[in-house]
Amino acid sequence: MKFLLTVNRVLFVLAGIILFGMQHVNAQRCGQEQYKNYLINKDPSFAQKLEQQKQTFRNTISNYHAHPEDRLARTLNTTYYPIPVIFHFILDSDQLKQIGGTAGIQDRVDSQIVVLERDFNRQNADSVDIPDCFKPLYANIGIHFGLAGISPTGDSSTGYELRITTSTSFDPNDTSAKHTSSGGLDAWDVTKYINVWCINMGGGVLGLTLPQSFVNAGQGKENEKGIYALYYAVGKQDTLSGYYNREYNLGRTITHEMGHVFEIWHPWGDDGGLCPWGGGSDDGIADTPPQGNMIYGAPAFPFYDNCDSNGMIDEEPCGVILWDYMQYTDDSEMCLFTKDQSIVMSGYILPDSESFSLTQNPHLALPLPTNPIPPNTYNKIALEIMPNPSTGIVNVVYSDSGNVLQSISVINIVGQRIKQIQVTQPTNISFDLSELGKGIYFIQCNFASGRAIRKLLLE
Repeated sequence: MKFLLTVNRVLFVLAGIILFGMQHVNAQRCGQEQYKNYLINKDPSFAQKLEQQKQTFRNTISNYHAHPEDRLARTLNTTYYPIPVIFHFILDSDQLKQIGGTAGIQDRVDSQIVVLERDFNRQNADSVDIPDCFKPLYANIGIHFGLAGISPTGDSSTGYELRITTSTSFDPNDTSAKHTSSGGLDAWDVTKYINVWCINMGGGVLGLTLPQSFVNAGQGKENEKGIYALYYAVGKQDTLSGYYNREYNLGRTITHEMGHVFEIWHPWGDDGGLCPWGGGSDDGIADTPPQGNMIYGAPAFPFYDNCDSNGMIDEEPCGVILWDYMQYTDDSEMCLFTKDQSIVMSGYILPDSESFSLTQNPHLALPLPTNPIPPNTYNKIALEIMPNPSTGIVNVVYSDSGNVLQSISVINIVGQRIKQIQVTQPTNISFDLSELGKGIYFIQCNFASGRAIRKLLLE
């Protein structure tokens, strides 16, 4: 009887792998495994360097569990770290039109930054879909994000820049899109911003990341660090928002790639289908169950693969953790990072860590969008804040009589709304902020048709 159950489970596993692999043959969630193999072919020593990196992960996790009183435990998930994110769109004119023009881009980056903030801070509503046996692993990473609001030259930004190109696609192993001189856009200071290049990648790849560990190992340049993303997989989409993709429409491509930025990897270890006890490399993360290979689609729970048992003990009592953001499953399936993944990622923003500098420039980030923004209204209204700088008294001047200003929000540099002002008259709008401390604030003017945000310096 036990033999028959085992055979049935094997057949179920094989059927599941075939079924969900066939459904997604035209798209590849992440090109990291192929990119890794490409780099190893260029430099065979890179494979050993990656294994050393995974051992570092294991040491970090072991130290945390053995000494919960150390600085990592004290800092984990307790400090607000808003990191500026800049999206570089390099598109041809047809691709730009396809996603709704500049208004479509703004909608996508606005929704994407909200998705990142929720996914990294245990605020995603679809966490209710996590099965009970995996709920204890559901972690709050404690890393926060904001769209880049100020460029390296000091100019204001709405979180993206755009270059129209005649190139219809880019090779994901090529870096030309990351340099203005070769038809792309240069990175903004990688010590202050996370850079995301939004392009049409060949091979159907949705995302690809160059993390610091690759640069440390001699593979890649500092000014090329960041994420490549397929342009129409950016943001939370619906059928009215231009180019729509059913499996990858909730912004989880960028959530997945951001995990790579903070040095966590695919749960199956990118080892060609091997199990950890059969020569496989695993992902170096203790609380992600053993897994043989990538899984696409939305398999039914529980889903078992070839690594569910090592022949002696049941290694996957709940099956594969299909809901992890580092899987290749559909966006609608992804809804958690694990606690040990959280420890690794949080470790990279602690003082003296490789990514700590990213957390030290919250003034460069815009406040987090709180509501859906109608097309073509975000920051497009002709509006001035006067005087600026100000010692306290602030005047709002705008010329669009067709727009009704309803309220004004005053937001500090970490995205907290600290004052709300209801507008009772359409003109001569003035208010006093002299009770606030000196520094940078954002004045968000909420119109009936959208919002406009301006930076204000109080002296």
